[in-house]
Amino acid sequence: MNKYYSRIILFKLFEKCHFNKLIETTTYNSTIKLLFNITFIENVKKFLTFLLDNYSKYTFKNIKLRKKIDYKFTKKLLTMILIVKYPSIVFTNNTEYNDILIEISKNIYESLSNIETTNTNKMIHSITLIDNIHNFMHYYNLWAMLDKRINTFVLLKLYHSNIINKLEIPTESNLYNTLVKSIDNDQNELLKSVKYMNDDNEIKFFNYYKDNINYSRTIEEKLYLIELKYKFGKKSPDKFLFVELVERTKSMLKECIPNRKDLHDNIDLLLDTELMTTYINNNIIDNNYFYTIISIIINKVKEFQAQNEDNSLENFRNMCHNKLDNKDFYKNFIPMFFIEVYKRLDKIIIEREAFIKLINNK
Repeated sequence: MNKYYSRIILFKLFEKCHFNKLIETTTYNSTIKLLFNITFIENVKKFLTFLLDNYSKYTFKNIKLRKKIDYKFTKKLLTMILIVKYPSIVFTNNTEYNDILIEISKNIYESLSNIETTNTNKMIHSITLIDNIHNFMHYYNLWAMLDKRINTFVLLKLYHSNIINKLEIPTESNLYNTLVKSIDNDQNELLKSVKYMNDDNEIKFFNYYKDNINYSRTIEEKLYLIELKYKFGKKSPDKFLFVELVERTKSMLKECIPNRKDLHDNIDLLLDTELMTTYINNNIIDNNYFYTIISIIINKVKEFQAQNEDNSLENFRNMCHNKLDNKDFYKNFIPMFFIEVYKRLDKIIIEREAFIKLINNK
């Protein structure tokens, strides 16, 4: 097709979308009403299809979307309007993808606005739009999966909590049947909530773990890791969070040897969080400093754990050393490191308590 006529068709299709109406909406309800307008979605779908089919080759990556541009794809992409205007409504959970989706959505919004309002460089803005659409769909899919899994985790925790509460009701209580019925109703509502997500993977996942109350401990770890990745994944991560994580580590190390005040003092000396705070305030820390702290923590874990755990701990140490120069140091390495350390320390504490209980029962 002639390039000149192709451009004419492209911008005629764009005009039919009336993106200006979407851009000018000032309330959530009016935005939603337009986003659910079938004619609007159909016009946007036609524009996107023509744009991506005919102009993807002019982008830097020169990649065509693998998925068909259908009604579902179009609605998913149009979520970017809600992300720009009402991010707190879209992002009910903290994930590592929230901020990048906000940034990409703003880029798409800006490209659409530029195509709408300017008479020059419309084609350049259209090509920029294509790259941002690719990025948006990639991160949107990652976010959607993680967001649903967080919701499933929360529902599982509530379900497990209800199981425990039900077991704790005294059978001789006059209110036993009433309380049991109430909990059973809550459980049914939770099951409905899972089905409401309309995701087979999440339904299967929930059903697999719903009767395993011990899995709640794993859920806590996973939710904590997700929260850490969210905090460390920001453009300017809060380095003082590292100090908080070290403080928690110190508390758990001391719990491994609760009666050894001399070893507590040694832990405080080796992991001096006041000194860490001073270093951070003066911006005089680097990866070597972090590695020193990490090595101290691993050495302390090795000191307290069972000898048969030493090989796996050394493998973990080597992995940490290899990943310290990773560009995603804050976002991925630190959360991964502390979650692993907490799991190991938690195991030490549990084994110690079980050993003391065994001795006391003899």
